[in-house]
Amino acid sequence: MNGSFLVGRLWGTEIRLHASLLLLIPYVLYTFKPDDIPSALRVLLLITAIFVCVLLHELGHTLAARLLGIEVKSVLLWPLGGFANLSRRPEQVSHNLIIIAAGPFTNLVLTLGLGSLLLVERLLYYNAFAPRLTTLLAELQAFPFLLGLVVANLSLAVFNLIPIYPLDGGQIARDVLKLIVGEKNADLLLLIIGLPLAIGLTALGVFTFDIIVILTGLLLALASLSLNQNLSNHLNQGLLYLFDRGSYYLRSGDYDRAVAVFSQGLRRRPNQVGLYLNRALAYQNLMDHTAAWQDIGHALRLDPHNFMAWILKGEIYETGRQDLEQALACYNHAIQLKPDWPLAYVDRAGVYQKQGQYALAAADFDLAVSMNQDMVLVYFLRSMLRYQTGDFTGARGDSEKALGFAPNWMLTFQEIFLSTLDGHLDWALDYYQRAGKRLPNAYKVYQGRADVLRINRRYEAALVDYQRALQLSPQQAELYLRRGKAYLGLKQPALAAADFQQTVQLARFAHLRRQAQAELVEITLAAAGNPAPGAARSYHRGG
Repeated sequence: MNGSFLVGRLWGTEIRLHASLLLLIPYVLYTFKPDDIPSALRVLLLITAIFVCVLLHELGHTLAARLLGIEVKSVLLWPLGGFANLSRRPEQVSHNLIIIAAGPFTNLVLTLGLGSLLLVERLLYYNAFAPRLTTLLAELQAFPFLLGLVVANLSLAVFNLIPIYPLDGGQIARDVLKLIVGEKNADLLLLIIGLPLAIGLTALGVFTFDIIVILTGLLLALASLSLNQNLSNHLNQGLLYLFDRGSYYLRSGDYDRAVAVFSQGLRRRPNQVGLYLNRALAYQNLMDHTAAWQDIGHALRLDPHNFMAWILKGEIYETGRQDLEQALACYNHAIQLKPDWPLAYVDRAGVYQKQGQYALAAADFDLAVSMNQDMVLVYFLRSMLRYQTGDFTGARGDSEKALGFAPNWMLTFQEIFLSTLDGHLDWALDYYQRAGKRLPNAYKVYQGRADVLRINRRYEAALVDYQRALQLSPQQAELYLRRGKAYLGLKQPALAAADFQQTVQLARFAHLRRQAQAELVEITLAAAGNPAPGAARSYHRGG
């Protein structure tokens, strides 16, 4: 974890402190304004004891998880609290509720225990059972210390039970609401409940001039917004635009600009591994595997143990070179480096599926889901595997989960991914039929199905869906580009050329114009009796 350091291990779980905790020292001293050094030390001791209680809260989660057979990788403390990093999500709702509730329960037990000590201290003070001990406790100011801890633990228990996601109370409310109204409605209700509470907490911090309360409220408000896909997507894009322009262009599909921004960054910071990997990802989407390979090589020379570089290297072997054995070796190495990262298991499952090792593929998909139940791509790909192996009920269940993220995700895909759907036409038709029932007027439903039909060489059926998509969204340049490719599949170059020309006129992104222009060049050369098979691939070069 960046910015944190290991202070110990308990039950195999790393206990880590974030470096930002040091900022609490001046904040606490400024807030409490102690008169002298002994007073300052007592204040710092109280804050340290409170953070020990926060640690015990997280260890409550940890112990409950371990008793239910779930490993906890680490516990991290930082100025706004702490969190436990579970190796996977519980499969049963009841287990999840137990793990979540264990944290506040720990604070309630501490409240009772410390309250009992406080009661004993007061009995000694007023009844003089042990004068020396009473005097010592008074000199140590045990009463305000214990009272502070009682109040702190009761506050931790109550605060964490507020139904704001992702507080413990918010997670409990989400699980309960899922059982009653379903996941999508549960998230909406929790957003309606939690967001005003988070905004209110922020306002309270502003009113009281408390920076910790302000930051806590803002973070909870942002976390609440993540419950709504559209709001979360717009917020993330806005933050990326302000603070990480290259990633903003990458997520927006403007790969040429992404390459340009990452290249500019590398000129300033030539040893920045993340910039090489991000640029490699942009090159991959431009289908420039050579440039992506070079960037991955740079990244691995700088950091041979970077698990993400090994994942991307495996993807180049798998999609760019069709070398499944080398891809598998890369994914295995990535898993060794970071065994709790689900993407490596998803990619390895894809290789197993292509090799016909369906049981191994299913096991990896299941493991990825247990690690991150919100990773929508896993449901999409597992649905395809289940359909292929005859588990139609499971396949349709996964399809419904994947489509829960539509229309922003899981309907249309980049060309580099479409090859994954070759040979899975029956599953895809079932998937998009379900999508059409959910979103009958979404052009992406028809584009997505048209793309799958085209990649499976059902060009005439693809044209019908492309036409419907264009009726719903006539200014989408990519629709004309892909329909043009379907016309080429039917050997209708004149109609294809018209679509490619329309793409050039409408395209906002340079790589789409480049693709269309390259296709037009090839059509022109073919008409002149001088075909150039490589011409249409020249657009893969990205900036």
